[in-house]
Amino acid sequence: MKSNPSRTLFRTLFATGLLAAGLCSCCPKHNTLTQAEIADGWQLLFDGKSLDQWKDFNGDSLTMPWHVVDGCIQAAGDGSDLSGYIVTKKQYENFILDWDWKLSYGGNSGMLYHVVENPYFKVPYVTGPEYQLIDNEGWEATNAPTRLEEWQKLGVDYAMHLPNPDSLLVNPQGEWNSSRIVCDNGHVEHWLNGRKILEFEAWTDDWFARKNSGKWETAPEYGLAHRGVLCLQDHGYPASFRNLKIKELPRKAGREVELFNGRDLTGWEAYGTEKWYVDKDGLLVCESGPDKKYGYLATREYYDDFDLTVEFKQLANGNSGVFFRSFVEPPVKVHG
Repeated sequence: MKSNPSRTLFRTLFATGLLAAGLCSCCPKHNTLTQAEIADGWQLLFDGKSLDQWKDFNGDSLTMPWHVVDGCIQAAGDGSDLSGYIVTKKQYENFILDWDWKLSYGGNSGMLYHVVENPYFKVPYVTGPEYQLIDNEGWEATNAPTRLEEWQKLGVDYAMHLPNPDSLLVNPQGEWNSSRIVCDNGHVEHWLNGRKILEFEAWTDDWFARKNSGKWETAPEYGLAHRGVLCLQDHGYPASFRNLKIKELPRKAGREVELFNGRDLTGWEAYGTEKWYVDKDGLLVCESGPDKKYGYLATREYYDDFDLTVEFKQLANGNSGVFFRSFVEPPVKVHG
């Protein structure tokens, strides 16, 4: 019997429709969490529809040119070194942070964390460490003959720690990549496309040596905060982000820290002209400087929640004090 061409066509289309439906059912659903992830404590930072969880850096609402396009957070590429930053409304301390990203050719962006919001800080990167996102080859081709420094390239802990080059697996330009930051009570890891590319311990002697000898030498508050907002950077290049999710990790039990070793000023930074020294009896002494103006001695590390004990002896007509949850604006002005 002769087949009916229209019926054959219908069967073909029907079969194709079933195949398409089958393929679609296997497609990953973006900007969602599985039941297992929800049970494990993961939370979405972007639902694919709105930017309700984000705002301008140092602002109350979102006014910067970031948009939701096709289920992605998209930077228009209108930002600069001094503008174009959006941050989470919530602060985070210890966490695992996952996200997917895609850059334009030669694109430059970044994910920052532990960013401190304060009108004194005009840009996020003077306080918050950054997982650098950049199209290395495209950027150098576009900006030739300028070359990127190793500490400026993809995946670095910006201007601090370099990834293992053998661990870098980057998808072709224009395709999606996935990244992860683990920040666990000072232990930090960077991951790229399922591979750990670097790890380090923050706030150690080695960490402070790196901080005080490079780009951040003139940014005294860089990286000191143990808690802060997350930040996305529009650095003048279009960039897209999706599947942003975070799992908060517990703070470990506190430890006793000896702030003064009785020998020298290791762990402290002096501001102003006041004299600070350790005398022959192992006491920390301060004396008025030549101009008899205020001076401060500050711990090099931030402390959040604590029980602080200090013994002091004040001479006649003395005037001193202990500032906490504060920082010093050079040359000598206390905030906090």
